Amino acid sequence: MRDRYAQRMMEMGEHVCSRLGKKTAERQTGPVSSLPCWKAWRQAGEQMVQEEEPEPVEYLIRLYGLGEFEQFCLAMLVWAEADPGGVRGALQEAGLDGMSPGTLMSLWEGRLCFHRERYASFLSGGPLAGWVVQEPAGPWEPLRLDGRIHRLVLGGRWLDPEMEEMGQWFWPDQYREGEMKAGFGENEYRRFCGFMGSGRGCLLMGPEGIGKRTQLRRFARDHQRPVFCGEARALLLENPERRRERLKQAVRECRIQQAALCLYRCGDSEEEQELLRQGYRLAARYLPGFAVIQAGEEPVPEELEELVQIAIAPPNLRQQADLWKEMAGEYCCGPDVKPEELAGIMTMTPGQIRRTLERGDLLRRQEGLDRIEERHLRESAGGMADGRLQGKAIRVEPRYGFEDLILPEKQKSQLRAVCSQVKNRYRVYEEWGFSSRRAYGTGLSIVFSGPPGTGKTMAAQVMARELGLELYKVDLAAVVSKYVGETEKNLNLIFEEGKKSRAILFFDEADVLFSKRTEVKDSHDKYNNMEAAFLLQKMEEYTGAAVLATNYLQNIDEAFKRRFTYIVEFPFPDADSRRLLWESAAPQQLPLDRDVDFDFLAETFDISGSQIKNSLLGAAFLAADEGQKQVRMGHVLKALEQELYKSGRKISREALEAYGLAHGNGKSEGSA
Repeated sequence: MRDRYAQRMMEMGEHVCSRLGKKTAERQTGPVSSLPCWKAWRQAGEQMVQEEEPEPVEYLIRLYGLGEFEQFCLAMLVWAEADPGGVRGALQEAGLDGMSPGTLMSLWEGRLCFHRERYASFLSGGPLAGWVVQEPAGPWEPLRLDGRIHRLVLGGRWLDPEMEEMGQWFWPDQYREGEMKAGFGENEYRRFCGFMGSGRGCLLMGPEGIGKRTQLRRFARDHQRPVFCGEARALLLENPERRRERLKQAVRECRIQQAALCLYRCGDSEEEQELLRQGYRLAARYLPGFAVIQAGEEPVPEELEELVQIAIAPPNLRQQADLWKEMAGEYCCGPDVKPEELAGIMTMTPGQIRRTLERGDLLRRQEGLDRIEERHLRESAGGMADGRLQGKAIRVEPRYGFEDLILPEKQKSQLRAVCSQVKNRYRVYEEWGFSSRRAYGTGLSIVFSGPPGTGKTMAAQVMARELGLELYKVDLAAVVSKYVGETEKNLNLIFEEGKKSRAILFFDEADVLFSKRTEVKDSHDKYNNMEAAFLLQKMEEYTGAAVLATNYLQNIDEAFKRRFTYIVEFPFPDADSRRLLWESAAPQQLPLDRDVDFDFLAETFDISGSQIKNSLLGAAFLAADEGQKQVRMGHVLKALEQELYKSGRKISREALEAYGLAHGNGKSEGSA
């Protein structure tokens, strides 16, 4: 049938061209639509449609709603591509130079002519321009099928491979039943389908891994309609003219596939906003559906306010636990993998939970184990914040456990309570109903207060190690900016990236932001208070644990203190604590001489834990530099003297003489 269809098209073209050489007949036969050869060709096409035999020309005629003249133009252009030599000879016999809009109009009428109305078919906005042919430079300029249409009609290429450069297709058979786990996102999906089905465009928002693409795949399956998801970033790499062509190419391919178009928003530039606006305008005119998806909840530009906004919120504790249960059931998990506890510790989107389980299963197989253990999942939940937090926060590897922490039992108990609250969030907030009584969310905001070197950073590491979470140390001095709004922008970035990595955020040097609000003397003081309040708000909204470290708790206003979940005070170590700190700071491999007297050092020198560590480390380097095999008391005293000098203090003569060392007589490396 297809061969007969093509043969009749060639016969029709030859007959039409020959009419221009018959001056008497040209006025008697009229337009091509009255010729028997035209009617025979159309009948053949109708028969192919009825028999459901795919034929690209007939498909394009119906897809673009081409009238009889446009149908004729398409047929002649296809003939010109299929048999260029035969067409060239037929046109020459008819006195025509080549295929152009003027040629096609003349062939249709059977005489040399020009019709303004028909010429509009080849111009922007016409049924042929940009879809079947490129817009011509003039009425008698050469005209050819667009390359994509050429490949479709003559090569049977129903899918354009160039589209892979711009994005990906979601086909109706790609969605697996039950891919939307635990019913998460069901309400948002119904809204999305309702608006897409009615022809309205949608803006689908939510963090990475929340399931936006999953909803697109399900939409394709449920509506038996492909969806093309294009990356706006790829289109923006082109120059403006080429960008418009590529966008129209994407819309045309979606028309051919009868698909919905989705564009992934990657930023907030004016160029991108204009691109999305153009995409929406074209899609609203030609396509069955249009959507924009974006990560997060960035402000919606005016160009996209016409779109229906659908935000998929992160799962709450109960939803996370249900997601963990359902997804973990697909893997071989050990008895220590407890979904409720994991939901409380690691705040994740569905996609992040899936990736964590996949990586955990890979670690399990690498170790040759039968089941995934909780430690595999903790290790797999690696952070994703390093790049964007560069210069504002550093990742700290947790090296210490509770056994390494030299603190009074009261403070240790507080830290254990903090960890317990993280582990048991699901039971308390969801099973026991406290989530409905919580105004600011289920995260933890904690203050560590105490003099420098008393173990605040170490305690944050202990928490991170106990919970199996990452720790990011934020230098508030680098975050706070003199420019209005910049501090809030930096804090927003930190908390958003912290959510992605499920990290404990440790804000060091909080004193640069918090000060006692006795009175506001100028606008700078007022703005400092606003920044402090903003930080507290973000800490309360944060789903994980956020810790503020301050040297001066009294500088934090009482109104702020009441909003923290815990306040842990780190006291300056007494003599007994210093004795333990000296011992714990010395590695087992460190060769200490018998004359190193930790009791004397603890009783005599009122210093912090960090100063003790620095002194012992400095002593080791002094001994190594001298080629000594052991670290002696003189090395320790000399390193201690250097450490005290940094804070403007000196080793007293009495302290040295009490140990039996002369002051400044060269007997000891530690003499002042």
